[in-house]
Amino acid sequence: MIERDIRGSIVSILSSNAWQGASGFIAYATHKGGLANFVRAAAMDLAPYGIRVNSFTPTAPRPDNPELLARWRAEGRTELRPPPARDAGERPPWWRPTGTYDVLGNIPMGEPATPTDIGHCIAWLSSDYARLITGCDFVVDGGARAKYWAYTPSGDTAGPVPLIPLDVSSEAFDE
Repeated sequence: MIERDIRGSIVSILSSNAWQGASGFIAYATHKGGLANFVRAAAMDLAPYGIRVNSFTPTAPRPDNPELLARWRAEGRTELRPPPARDAGERPPWWRPTGTYDVLGNIPMGEPATPTDIGHCIAWLSSDYARLITGCDFVVDGGARAKYWAYTPSGDTAGPVPLIPLDVSSEAFDE
């Protein structure tokens, strides 16, 4: 981009593991945490060239692809994600269990993000409307990262406003 004098936007994908510790994710969290610092440092190095560098942090997004969801329903799949099939193997006698995760139960807005929600954020970050935004992380997680660690949402939430599909170009072809 620099050699060709191209101004623009670079957007990296982080994870809630970049900002919070979770058992069993040492290598992944280290990588994502390093990427968070890379984004900020690259933003400073590339700003003089008109190149913006930002990131977004999704937390366990839910698929919204109609074909995929139909296939899952046909397979009788009811869970968002099947339980991990990790083979713990033989553990030493001192090994302690790592605990459990309740992602959906800890989203204050009551609903996880979808790829379309994330796409809206990326489209905006890549647009000229975000022309002065660099070195930032945008969290698309229904409030999961913002909440106090001990707070458990009641489950009685209004939820987000209805989803506006990112790709509406197919409507233009129906005419």
